Amino acid sequence: MFKDYYSILNLPINATPIEIKTAFKEQALKWHPDKNLGRDTTFEMQDINEAFLILKDMEARLRYDIEYKRFKAFEKQKATEREPKNEEYHKKEPAFTKANQTKYEYTVSDELLKKWMANAKKQSVEYAKQTLADIAAISTIGIKTFTTILAERIIGGVVLLIIISFITKSCH
Repeated sequence: MFKDYYSILNLPINATPIEIKTAFKEQALKWHPDKNLGRDTTFEMQDINEAFLILKDMEARLRYDIEYKRFKAFEKQKATEREPKNEEYHKKEPAFTKANQTKYEYTVSDELLKKWMANAKKQSVEYAKQTLADIAAISTIGIKTFTTILAERIIGGVVLLIIISFITKSCH
């Protein structure tokens, strides 16, 4: 299925490289696992990374933009074909919307772009896996550090209580 990278990053097609980078950072922060505890945002993060990998590369973006325009024309054609012409139907049923749209399979015609998009997808999956592994490692380190410090504080507190107890008994 063709992915609308501009929609994923919430960008217009004429976005500048700086706007692309900014939108990537905003979406990555919005969907980062640390900001979405209890919710699996793996697929959102993969899409965000995939979109950024294609749109940040000028040659890939030029090829993507050509394919994007073809996709939009294809999508519009399929929507027009699906929409009934009968006026009575329009009075009874809601107009065609994305919510009731049937997904049509669109095939990317640019073979090089197709390879780049597949590679971007693989890289984004690896980034997501690495991010989750990093979060797990950081959590493990954090827990170990916390328990070590807590143990040191408890032992220190007990030793301090013993010393204070010994001093107060010696003074009486």
